[in-house]
Amino acid sequence: MISVSGKYWEEEKFNERIIEKIKIEKNFNDLIARQILSKKFDNEEIYSINKQLDLTNPFFKNNDFIKGAELLDDTINNNKRICIIGDYDVDGCVSTSLIVKLLEITKSSFFYYIPNRFIDGYGSSLKLIKKIIIKKPDLVIMVDNGSSSNEAIEYLNKNKIKSIIIDHHEIYSPYPKASVLINPKKRGNYNEYDYFCSGVLTYFFIDLLLKKRKTKLDFSKNLYLVLLSIISDVMPLRKINRHIANIVLNNIDIDKIYFFKKIFEIKKIQKPLEIDDFGFLFGPIINSAGRLDDPNIIVDVLTSKDKTSINKIIEKLIALNEKRKKIEHILLKKINFKKIEKENEPIIIIKDDNMNEGLIGIISSKITNHFNKPSVIITKSGHIYKGSARSINNYPIGEFIKGALDMKLLESGGGHNLAAGFSIKKINLIKFKKFLINSCSKKKKLSKFTFLTKISLSALNKKFILEYNKLKPYGASNLAPYFFIEQIKFTKIKIINKRFISCFLKNKSGKLIQAISFNLLESNLSQNILYNKNEVGLIIQLKEKLWNGRKDIQVIIIDIIHPSNKA
Repeated sequence: MISVSGKYWEEEKFNERIIEKIKIEKNFNDLIARQILSKKFDNEEIYSINKQLDLTNPFFKNNDFIKGAELLDDTINNNKRICIIGDYDVDGCVSTSLIVKLLEITKSSFFYYIPNRFIDGYGSSLKLIKKIIIKKPDLVIMVDNGSSSNEAIEYLNKNKIKSIIIDHHEIYSPYPKASVLINPKKRGNYNEYDYFCSGVLTYFFIDLLLKKRKTKLDFSKNLYLVLLSIISDVMPLRKINRHIANIVLNNIDIDKIYFFKKIFEIKKIQKPLEIDDFGFLFGPIINSAGRLDDPNIIVDVLTSKDKTSINKIIEKLIALNEKRKKIEHILLKKINFKKIEKENEPIIIIKDDNMNEGLIGIISSKITNHFNKPSVIITKSGHIYKGSARSINNYPIGEFIKGALDMKLLESGGGHNLAAGFSIKKINLIKFKKFLINSCSKKKKLSKFTFLTKISLSALNKKFILEYNKLKPYGASNLAPYFFIEQIKFTKIKIINKRFISCFLKNKSGKLIQAISFNLLESNLSQNILYNKNEVGLIIQLKEKLWNGRKDIQVIIIDIIHPSNKA
């Protein structure tokens, strides 16, 4: 079935005998059995659907973690000075905050620094390290960065300053010669944990250190910050990450987390804390500082005990996030979507000298989601150009950026295979564009998208949602399933905040259910919702929402299929 978004959708195919076996042996209904098979849940994940598992540290016997814990413990015991360098996103700031909390408990001598993207650029560069060591640290801990900081580490080594890197970004040989390098993506015996972000790695590192010090301190009260890292960094919500999410969501008391509580109060939100709040409320508010201002205030607000100070920072962050939304809206309006569609390149590359460099990642993400293609946004930053890239499966943008680095097309760069950043000289822009187009042309695009099963609007009742919730929390690699519903009309259509579309779905029997679309208003999908009066088929996801103390089902519109395109 071809959708209005140009995607080919088909129903996921299963071995029905295996479905029946899962239903009988595990006592699950058809919906759960299909999701288990679709997502390839292992036995432990299946067991966790109905049981809460204990969270155990998988790194107790890992040499990197043990060596790092011994180095940090020795540094603390000898009252030596420690510097923490984080990244300016949620994961980097949370990882920094976790170590700050530890060092405050141990009454250690330390300071931290989150690079300013406008002044320092990304990560622990040689330039930044030269500025940092004026404060004479004995140990530098790099969190959520450092995997490509070879020059910086070499400089630290020459100055006899020890270093620990705790990172999860792509890493390539030769590795930086840090005193300790923790990264599941390097060659080693723990790459099965490459789905961990730096916040998770840092938490387990601290857990190991506390056990070594034989303290009775319960550091698990900070797991809500770890979950914030997982969700904001869009890490797979599977296995241990999913255990962490369930522990937090099942045990959290928002009244005891002042940062969360205050944001709820300011936003006038009266409902239980949900997984989406981490990704769509707290995450963007925190990230706004790194995009538009000084990210060090994030560590301040996450580690401070002074409510007056916290309130001031929260108010500033919310104001920054509102400013970010307005700028983002203006920038998206400037982009010629029809021209991009007509050019039909394998990768979308947009150069705009006047685009706010703190927002190019968001814009790239929007473009990638809209066109289902990798995209790169490049803007001028002083005497150089900076870029941010987002990608889709089968287009490893992190590998492409590394390839461009090896060819000396870039000044710096790094990231994941779905997200990366770089800096480049103007003279190399044309060569870099050709390199990316050529790299993407060699990759075969994944053209098929699947939905779990067909359902009817009438089937969306309390019993259905009760079963649907058993695999929550949904997130990356544990996506809420896609469903297909036929013969639907749109009614009571409204545009919300000039960004989203709210409407009701109506079937032939007259049943109504509320729905929302988060697609760009310029998209074919949004135009169909606004102006199409005929019956259509819908690809949807579901969400349970609380409204006036009552639980209800909300439909999220993912795609539209006209009856004539079903063949």
